[in-house]
Amino acid sequence: TSTGWEVTLDFPDGQIVQPPWDPIRIPPPPGEPLNPLRIRNTSWNGVLQPNVSTTFGLVGTYTVANRPPAVSCVLFL
Repeated sequence: TSTGWEVTLDFPDGQIVQPPWDPIRIPPPPGEPLNPLRIRNTSWNGVLQPNVSTTFGLVGTYTVANRPPAVSCVLFL
């Protein structure tokens, strides 16, 4: 059983992402770029039993290329 999770999305082409819904966006330190985007669980979707998943959504835009982001996930036990 987990106690929380965090996902990092690193957008290679400067895509702009609106704040996600359901999870919490971790703001970067002052003066740091918004990319990569770090997202963590909220109070109600952090505890996950084995073989259970959760989802989150976000809205983004791009102007030129649109390669998918590099994704990394951390599960806290």
